[in-house]
This record gives sequence, structure tokens and C-alpha cells, in this order.
Amino acid sequence: QKNAATRLEMKRTGFYESTPVSMIGFPVGMIEGGRKNYPAVRTGAIAQIQGYLDGDADYRGFLVDGSAFAGNSGGPIVVRKGTMNSEGAVLSDTVMIGMVSRAVQAQTMRHDETLVDVLENAGLVNAVTMDSINETIRRYCVAKRAM
Repeated sequence: QKNAATRLEMKRTGFYESTPVSMIGFPVGMIEGGRKNYPAVRTGAIAQIQGYLDGDADYRGFLVDGSAFAGNSGGPIVVRKGTMNSEGAVLSDTVMIGMVSRAVQAQTMRHDETLVDVLENAGLVNAVTMDSINETIRRYCVAKRAM
């Protein structure tokens, strides 16, 4: 998996908060005028990752500061070739670091109302890690062999 980074590979490579990322998906119901549905690429940055990189069991993923849409879920999150890491080294290949899970919703309250189901997009995206993806694939393969 040369182009897919697990937690240890991400830590060794020097990814950190504010590392730029791209999210790839297919906007539901949106076709750019033709018959084919080409993917849309959205950009953002890692917003919170230190707990995951430290191996803290409470952090099973990380957050991306970026705009997601229906159709992004399940799409890859990549750090592009040429991105500079925390040590100043430049990535020689594009690397998949996770998958879009969903946009995080934040509860907000206007000054003139009580806290009721007022939801607003916080502009954060939950990311499923490559470790979780690999574990899911492993469990599927084990279960499939047991059948």
C-alpha cells in the first residue's frame, strides 16, 4: 500500500494540523451539463489529528476543516504530491490518508431562542483512517473465509 498511509506512516511522514488535503466525491444530483458524472474535488486541511497520531484509543479518526456534500461520503481524502510536511520535506507521491465519513454538525443557539434542534454545518468532516479501512477489509476477508 505504497500510496495509503496508516497512523504510523502518517506520524513518520510528518502530517499535522493544517496539512492541506483534497476530498474527492460525486455531488448527488449534480452533473456539469453532460451525460457523465465526473468527480468533484474539494480542498481543506487537517483540523485535528494529534490524538490519533499519538495512538490515543479515544481517537479513532481525525477531522478535516473543509466543505463536504452529499456524495462525498466514502470518497478518499488525499494529501497531494508536492505537499510539504512538518520537517520541510516534500511528498514525492499523492497519499490516501482516509475516507470521508460525514460532515460534523454543530449545535448552535440564537440569542432569541432556547437550545432546540438548531443545527448548522460546522465545516468539519469526520475522516475514517486507513487503519480502520484496513481492519474492515481484514474482518470481511476473515468472515468470508469462514462461510
